[in-house]
Amino acid sequence: MTEDEVVAVFGTRPTTSTPRQFNFLRAPSTPNSGPTTDRYWHCDAGIVRVVLDADGRVQFAQYVGYGPDPTRIKLRRFLDRIGLGWLVS
Repeated sequence: MTEDEVVAVFGTRPTTSTPRQFNFLRAPSTPNSGPTTDRYWHCDAGIVRVVLDADGRVQFAQYVGYGPDPTRIKLRRFLDRIGLGWLVS
């Protein structure tokens, strides 16, 4: 599958800027060790990362849902423990 075919599936062009949801995810290993390009599609239910090889073919894809921000959850739990949970909504 090529990027153009993925665009046809999602109906929109991708973004190349890395969403924060992918900052800490490890990419799956692929047999191709050549250069790759990441593309991201924002969909109704989440964000899809598609990694393309040098020929523009899809190597793998990842999906992350739009859940609550894990950093915000951890901060809220900590602040709750010390009585300041109201600072983070």
